[in-house]
Amino acid sequence: MTSRRSPGILEPVVTRSISVENYTVRMALLIPAGFVQYALRVKHDNDPELMIMTCGHDVQGATGTPAGDLDAIAGAWQNLLTNLCTRAVFQDIVGYYGTSDPNERIVVEVARGGRGIQPDQMLPQNVAMLVKKTTNQGGRRGRGRMFFPYLLAESTVDETGNIGQSTVTAYQNALNTVRTQLAAIGGGPVLLHATSLTSVAGPPTPINALVLSSVVATQRRRLRR
Repeated sequence: MTSRRSPGILEPVVTRSISVENYTVRMALLIPAGFVQYALRVKHDNDPELMIMTCGHDVQGATGTPAGDLDAIAGAWQNLLTNLCTRAVFQDIVGYYGTSDPNERIVVEVARGGRGIQPDQMLPQNVAMLVKKTTNQGGRRGRGRMFFPYLLAESTVDETGNIGQSTVTAYQNALNTVRTQLAAIGGGPVLLHATSLTSVAGPPTPINALVLSSVVATQRRRLRR
């Protein structure tokens, strides 16, 4: 585990990049003290680029240490990420913690290393399983999403992008378990918000469900050739 400090962002519409090894996060979010924005990082044997899935979490009253918080959060997601293909590894989790000084972030990395168990031929990484983060708040600020590559075998998706019902059911059950386990860590998962030209970042919004889309999603990235 490593930890370091990095500057935060207060000015509206100003965005800066902070690199942590191969991971670059766009720091436009307001991360209050007691909250973390984390990234689950997955690496495929045949692709040099990390695949990154992000979410916010209320860690007030959790384990008491940033590394302990992240290890518990990663453990909750392990139930889902075990279903990665055998050539993909759940490499680590990186967390950006808010502090009492809004101009600072504490960056913590916790290694994982769990390799997937699925031997099937998977869809390429720019075709992903879409997980919607839903809340009780309406509008765009009340929802988020995560893209998970290397979880869908070619045989489970038809030519129009629909995922087979048995696969949808299995993964939705896994996501329900993830959500239940995350809810037991501090205050549970949240959406963190950013200030823009038209809105002011409000307080974090609790995520009440992780919902799997029955249609695959494409990420805006090219396959590197």
